Parts: sequence; structure tokens; C-alpha cells
Amino acid sequence: MVLTGLAIVLVVLIDDAVVDIDNIMRHVRAHRSQGGERSTAALIFEACLETRSPLLYATVILVLAAVPFFLLHGTTGRSSVPLRSPIRLRSWPPWWLP
Repeated sequence: MVLTGLAIVLVVLIDDAVVDIDNIMRHVRAHRSQGGERSTAALIFEACLETRSPLLYATVILVLAAVPFFLLHGTTGRSSVPLRSPIRLRSWPPWWLP
């Protein structure tokens, strides 16, 4: 179960990174093709802010999907701890990281 939890966390983190990088590249290419004068740092910041809200919603959905694991009791609850821990650790930081 530890490996399953880690796999879930890695897939979500990698997906967030791919979405951010794709959006950044799209913004920079579009700006350069139009001959704009804004700095690359400003473009990157704008692109990251654009994807923060959807990634926050995706994280909330992930947490809501994992809520039943956090509410398990007894033997089943004790055996699902390895799956809950990585999800809990992954769920809190993504929307405020640039």
C-alpha cells in the first residue's frame, strides 16, 4: 500500500508539473511570436498564476476522493495508514508553490 500511495502522489505531482511547464511554454512562444517586450520572468509568473486555480481544484478533488481512507476504523483503518500518509503529505502545498 505504501507503493500505491507513493505512485498516486508521484502521478499527481508530475501531472501538475507538466501542466505548468506546458502553459509556460505556450505563453512564452505566443508572446515571442507577437514580438512583445515583456520579460520572460513576468510571462512565467502570469502562466503559473493562470494554472493555480485549476490545480487547486484538482487537489481538492483528490483530497475528497481520499476522505474515505481517512475515515476507516479498526483493522481496515490500521492497514490503510501506508496509503493515507503520502496522500496527506502531498495534499497541502501545491497551490502556493510557484
